Amino acid sequence: MMTPEEFSKKYQSEYEKGLIYPICPNCRKKLHLYGISSLTQKARFDHLNQSSNCELSDPKKAKDFPSYDFNNDEIIKEYLIQENQRKVYVLCKKLLGNTKFEYCKFYELIEIANKRNIFYYKGLKVWMILYILLTLQDFKNEKKDYMIRFVIKDLLVKTLNGESLKNEIQKIEKHRTGTKTRYIEMTEDFFKSTDDSWIKFILNSERYLRKN
Repeated sequence: MMTPEEFSKKYQSEYEKGLIYPICPNCRKKLHLYGISSLTQKARFDHLNQSSNCELSDPKKAKDFPSYDFNNDEIIKEYLIQENQRKVYVLCKKLLGNTKFEYCKFYELIEIANKRNIFYYKGLKVWMILYILLTLQDFKNEKKDYMIRFVIKDLLVKTLNGESLKNEIQKIEKHRTGTKTRYIEMTEDFFKSTDDSWIKFILNSERYLRKN
């Protein structure tokens, strides 16, 4: 990724004319340069409008946000191996329990992850993908009428960097009568040992992983 100084040096003329602008790698919204000519302020990219939905718009959250490696396509290649796609789908479905989870919903999560450049997180392993996908949206159990939300217990960046003593994801079920919470350990062994043989279709995530 370019620094504000590198962007200014290379594209300042086009930027001032409105012909080019930086894009947030997380929310895909336009950014503007701040403090590039200041002697007292550190140059940075700012969201044009403070976006409460983007962690990178908040300096406090941004410092704990994963960094990117846009030169590394290895995780995408590994994920696209049919067995790995199936395992990710199967485990998403398993952790959701009785909640309906169709292939179209799975592809929707992949598309969101692609737009947010999650596959380019530094330190990402293929077995981590399913847990991150589950945090991207809330899910509704139509039959029993309750909502499900997943939250990674520790900072995601710690999981990616191998700094967490125990990787866990929190499953929160919001029922009319109250909230149920349980913690699920996130492990590579759980991923590798998953049986995906019952899936009779070829999963095709590749069309949702095109370059942005």
